[in-house]
Amino acid sequence: MKGYFRDSNQRRSNRARRQRRRDWLLRRARKLLLRRQNIRWRIPKLLDTGPLTKGSVITSHDRRIIIRLPERLDFESCYEITAAHFSLIGQCLKKGFRIKSLDFSGLTQISPSAALVLVSLVDIWNVKVGGRLRAAHKTWHPEVRALLCQMGYFELLGLERPQEVPPGLTTTFLEFVRGRVGGGDSGSLAKQLRINLEGIVGRRIKRQFLFEGLSEAITNVGQHAYKTSKSGHHHFWWMSGSYDAANQRLT
Repeated sequence: MKGYFRDSNQRRSNRARRQRRRDWLLRRARKLLLRRQNIRWRIPKLLDTGPLTKGSVITSHDRRIIIRLPERLDFESCYEITAAHFSLIGQCLKKGFRIKSLDFSGLTQISPSAALVLVSLVDIWNVKVGGRLRAAHKTWHPEVRALLCQMGYFELLGLERPQEVPPGLTTTFLEFVRGRVGGGDSGSLAKQLRINLEGIVGRRIKRQFLFEGLSEAITNVGQHAYKTSKSGHHHFWWMSGSYDAANQRLT
């Protein structure tokens, strides 16, 4: 009889221990679920979103953000919506939110200036945050993919350059140039960009006029773009160019 009661007590003890374990796992699962739901709810609230970016911020289960880009990114024809979406990326950099990817699937048009700002933001992301941004580039509009590839976006993402060029593409983007404020190579970088611009235009342009404009832009960045000059901060500038052969427009 003693053995019977001892075995019965042992079985009850084992059942109680298993039940406590199940209860603990259930509580932990509920806590993790609530935490994820809370994070998914809080991150969009902590970002300064508005009607122009409604539905553009998606939070994934791994606490990272997906930013869906609009149909057009162009500072001339749709400045407000372009600036609002770039502001989201800037806020993520400033507040330390992890960006999982930028969704280009709905983007059908991008201007040279908007493409350069996008490249600069991703470049800053690589320097400050690190970690590769995901890019489902096969879903991108062919023209957008080709233009961003020309500007050097694929190198920033660590992706292999696509070989195909969409037919009828009349615009050429130059690969971006990055310089440091106060760097001694600013003049040579401006000169090289001027030479590259001459290469895509295919005919001589007013060299002195263009070089002076590039040099003045670099000087203005050094004097006005950054409020402080604290050591350790990355004070860069970015420059590129493009040529629209159909409209004979150099940007």
